[in-house]
Amino acid sequence: MTRKIQLVLLVAILFVGTGRVAADGGGKNAQAPNAQQSPGNTPSSSNAPFESQMLAFGALDQISQAIAQRACTQAPANSTIVVYDQNAFASLQAYQGFNANALSLLNAYQSILPGADTSLQILSAAPGGGDLMADITNAIATLATATNTNTPSAVTIQDNSLALNIMKYLSKGACRDKHVAAVYAPLAGLNSTGNVPEVLELLIKMKHHIQEQIDSKDIKGDQQIKTFTEVNALFDSFISSLTAVNSGTGQPGMVPIVQGSSLYKLIRKPNTAVLYASVATAGATQRVKKNLITSLITGDWISYSGGSIVNTQLIDAQTGSVYFSDVLRYRTPTTHLKKPSHSEDTRGGDNLAPFLSAP
Repeated sequence: MTRKIQLVLLVAILFVGTGRVAADGGGKNAQAPNAQQSPGNTPSSSNAPFESQMLAFGALDQISQAIAQRACTQAPANSTIVVYDQNAFASLQAYQGFNANALSLLNAYQSILPGADTSLQILSAAPGGGDLMADITNAIATLATATNTNTPSAVTIQDNSLALNIMKYLSKGACRDKHVAAVYAPLAGLNSTGNVPEVLELLIKMKHHIQEQIDSKDIKGDQQIKTFTEVNALFDSFISSLTAVNSGTGQPGMVPIVQGSSLYKLIRKPNTAVLYASVATAGATQRVKKNLITSLITGDWISYSGGSIVNTQLIDAQTGSVYFSDVLRYRTPTTHLKKPSHSEDTRGGDNLAPFLSAP
């Protein structure tokens, strides 16, 4: 009887072993961050094992496929789906701020020179009353504020990776059958500057016209001249903000404004939907299993898993109505990665031959 008990214990030690789970990016076994993360901050790099990172991107692929399938099902036939990420959202906000500042300057100049032709239609709101762009950006802002948690994550996935993955699936299935076109917002209107040059030209013409009126003594009032000087200072500050280089992006302030103008023109087209997608967080797990066999023969048994959480929303760009809005999650099972199907290519010293031979 004693030998049977010893045999059972030996089998348990050999095949059950002890499992150690190292969770990165969430769960009770996740390591606490060394420093507090302020809202809006994200880790600059991933510290999870590369195998787990690959699985986290695999989870992202599953979510992307589900988002595209739902969007293609609900989007009208012959429509256009514009895929937005956080950068596109920021561009729209920059353009909205540009319009608001330019309109304020035009109104200020007009107060000095009543009756001037300001052609304010260039900044007019969407037909039917109300600024639809503001409605859409506010709706997306509400989603981001309500669902985004900026807790540290061991796997960093950029929003453009998610957007491009969604684009891959928007070209298939129901979207292809319904002739639904897909556009990635940052790549839309690259050859267009929207109405930004016209707005700036209008401001400059207004400023010069008033200066000419002052030089010709047609405008003499001290208060008008004082107001003109004050508005000119605001104008100079406004222009400086357009040429100043953003320390975070390395781009002049004009760049997101021009992009936002092009995007605004795009979403004003009939039969257009806005698909917003953003990675809320991503994490990974490495499991290390030890037992007598691993200690004496095989070494540790290591397996991995990864997961992602994504915010998504599909909006009708004309009415502002929401087709769907959700927070999607996907975690892969703990598994071992398979051998690559093109493993010979990975061991090559270069990959120039297939590149040069491609049509």
